[in-house]
Amino acid sequence: MRLAWQNRGSVVGAKRRSSKGFTLMEMIVVLAIIVLMTGFFAMSFDESPVERLLSPVAQDLKKLSRQAVTEAAAYREDYAILMTPGQLQLVRGQGAGAGGAVSLEIEETLTIPAGATVTAKWPGDDNWQPVDGQAWLIRSGGLCEPLIVRLGSTQGNAFIELAFDPLTGMAEEQSYFP
Repeated sequence: MRLAWQNRGSVVGAKRRSSKGFTLMEMIVVLAIIVLMTGFFAMSFDESPVERLLSPVAQDLKKLSRQAVTEAAAYREDYAILMTPGQLQLVRGQGAGAGGAVSLEIEETLTIPAGATVTAKWPGDDNWQPVDGQAWLIRSGGLCEPLIVRLGSTQGNAFIELAFDPLTGMAEEQSYFP
């Protein structure tokens, strides 16, 4: 007669290994994958230098347009945003943007930083035109011309597009940062 400890090769005496947990190697692989994914997503959600350059200008331009529409409606005066390559100016006065007006007042100036470009798509245009002294008119009732402004970078093809609504002056923003 054989005892159970003597039957090492038989099914009766063998203990089955439990498969209820994970091995150390499986845990290390899972943790490594989590660390890699966390690092990738943390880097992809960080702002690029171009985005840090263009975003404040876009926010300031949106604020400038809201201010112009609000004040034009409140004070019943014409306003304009004069666009040059180096700056954007909010101008108030009789005949603002007409070029030959006598009583113009510069309300606010927004400087375009080095490395940023400003182009615009005016009503009826199919192509982007660089700004060079054009005036975006906001009439005394608060209505403005429909305009799309593109803030771009001289370093690449990144941009922020602001499409301004003619009734409210509010901008719909689209951006591309590779």
